[in-house]
Parts: sequence; structure tokens; C-alpha cells
Amino acid sequence: MIAYRRVLAVPGLPRLLATALVARLPMGLTSLAILIAVRETTGSFALAGTAVAAYSAASAIALPFLGGVADRRGRQQVLLPCALLHSALLLAFSLAVRLGAPGVALIGAAALVGATLPPVSACLRSLWPQVLQAPEQRQSAYALDAIAQEVVFVSGPLLVALIVALVQAPDALIAAAAFALVGTLGFVAVPAVRRARPSPRRPTGDRSAASLPALRTVLVAILLSGIYWGVLQVGISARAVDLSGPGLAGVLLALFSAGSFAGGLWYGARSWRIGPVTRYAAAFATVAVATVPLVGAASAPAAALCALLAGSAFAPAVSTEFLVLSEIAPAQLLTEAFAWASSAMVLGVAAGSVCAGWMIDHASTAAALAVAPAAIACAAIWIAVHRRGALAPVPAAAAGGTRGRP
Repeated sequence: MIAYRRVLAVPGLPRLLATALVARLPMGLTSLAILIAVRETTGSFALAGTAVAAYSAASAIALPFLGGVADRRGRQQVLLPCALLHSALLLAFSLAVRLGAPGVALIGAAALVGATLPPVSACLRSLWPQVLQAPEQRQSAYALDAIAQEVVFVSGPLLVALIVALVQAPDALIAAAAFALVGTLGFVAVPAVRRARPSPRRPTGDRSAASLPALRTVLVAILLSGIYWGVLQVGISARAVDLSGPGLAGVLLALFSAGSFAGGLWYGARSWRIGPVTRYAAAFATVAVATVPLVGAASAPAAALCALLAGSAFAPAVSTEFLVLSEIAPAQLLTEAFAWASSAMVLGVAAGSVCAGWMIDHASTAAALAVAPAAIACAAIWIAVHRRGALAPVPAAAAGGTRGRP
């Protein structure tokens, strides 16, 4: 854990991580809060699901644009307006639900909420190369970031469940608004964020990060990893129903996250001689192999062990992905690059969820779960094939960080 102590000893870094964690909590609770609130108001799961889809789609579309503006104008110029708008819209959405607004209006409001989601994750990840100069420190920081992401997606649904049990579903949207506003304001007040200035543009002008061949290559892998996660969430839920009941689904997903948490801690504390791109492909391959036993788990205890095993390699893969992204995009496009990555993940999860649902209805739970390791294995092969092509080393001055061996 020496590596983590060195990173956390950097002045202001614990505060940076803590405020970013609070600001990103709405990512883990807003979708479920919208689903429950709209369902209770309209009585329709179809409308509730459509509202969640509108929220997710709008977020995926808006994030690259917001990331690009943050690169050109500065992080504060994007985060502050987004935090105010997003929080206000969440409060308005909560009020609209209480007043029984029509389903179409709720769907439109959900889209506006998603479109204004502050791009805190992209801003944080693009900031690490400026705050931490040593590649080993950045690796540990990205590992902590991946672990924090697990905390967000585990604690978010638990918070929604607690709030719904104690008060009402629309109050979960108020909580999301509070987390977004307080967390984002705290994040932009951190000295490292205040001091950061937009990188000067190159002579090529206002090009998009999407024009980078290396980024497009990584986005394909991220899309496939999103499909993996979308399939796994739905497939694990179905397997839980087959083995015990819907209550087991939360346990299995929590065990997956626990395995990911432990794997991320172990991975980020180590020093690696192998280049990040090679580790990226290897991590995806490890996730694929570790997920295979889950496909055939025939009892609740076996499924629990398999979920823990499957999760153990996921955070290492995600943290390596962050490191690769930081090294393939120039500093002046880095926030947008991370925003594109978030969008690809969201789209992949949506596609994977639809695929798994169809497979469960028309084939079997095992067939649906088998898509998960297949998708992540394809991502591993894709990265390995392009390791010496689009992802080959580039001069350090051209990238957001110091590019090492592939």
C-alpha cells in the first residue's frame, strides 16, 4: 500500500478524491430513482424505462460536447453551470413527479437531467497527468478512481432503497440534486482544479478527440466492455431468480463489486514493467476467463464465488483503461477523450442489457451470460491486434502523459 500512501500524500489529493466521489454519487442513484418515481406515478414500467433510457441517452450524447468545452474553456466553466442546472432540473423533476405530470413530460425532463450531468469523471481523469507526473503515481490514482466508481454504483442503489423506505421515491431525486451540487462545488474549489488552465490548441484547430485513431480504437474496446457489464447485470439477476429469488441478485452484484474493489486495490499498489496497452489487453482476457465459471454456476454458493472471481479483474482493467486513455490523447483533448469513453460505456451497457434480455426470453440464462465473456474476450483480442498499430507508442510530447512500452 506504499504506492497509495505516496499518492494520497500529495497536497489536496484526498480532498480531490472525496469531493469527486460525492459529486458522482448521482450517477449511481439517479437512474434507479427515476425508474421508481415514474413507475409509482404513472403505473407503467414502459414509461419508467423510457424515462431512464432518455436520461442515459442524453447523458451519452452531451458528455463529449461538455468535455470538449472543458478542454477549450476550462473545467470550472463547464462544471459550475452544469451543477446548478442539473440540480435545479432534478428538483423540478421531483416536483413534476409529485404533481403527476404526463409521461411524455417526464421523459423530456429526464432527458434534460441527463444532458446537464456534470462531467466530473472526465474532468478528474484528465487532471491526473497535471497533478501527478510519475506514471506509477497515475496508475495508483486511476486504480483509486476505478475503486471509487465501484463505491458509487454499489452505494447509489442502496441509498435509493433507504430513501424510498424512509420517505418517498421523489426524495431520492432531491438527494441526487444535493450530492451533485455540493460535490461539484467542492470539487471545483480544490486548488488543483482552480489552478488548472486549458491547454493551448494546436495548429490543427478545433478538432475533436474522436478524430484520433487511437481513441477510436479504444472506444471499440470500451463499447465491448460496456456490453459485458450490461449483459452481466441482467444475466446475474436472471440467474439469481433461477437459483433462489430476486433477493440474491443484489448479493451477487455486491460480491462482483467486492471482488473488483479488492482486485483494484491489489493492482494499483503494484509496479509494472509491462506497458499499459499490453496490460489492458491482458486484463480484459483475465476478466473473460474469470467470468466463464459464472455461466455454469448451478447453486447460490457457487454463483456467489463465481461473481467474486469475475469481479476481481474488472477494476484492474478499468484503471488500466484510464491510464491508456491518458497517454493516447493530447492534453488539449483529454477531457473530451474521457467523456467519449463514458459515452461508449453507457451505450455498451444499454446494448448489453437489451441483448441479455432477449437471450433470456428466447434462449436461456446460461446463453445470455455466455455473451459477457465473449464480448470482453473480443475486446482483449481487439486491443492486442492494434497494440502495434493504432495503439503503438507515440512521442511523449504528443500525449497527455508519458507514453511507455505498448
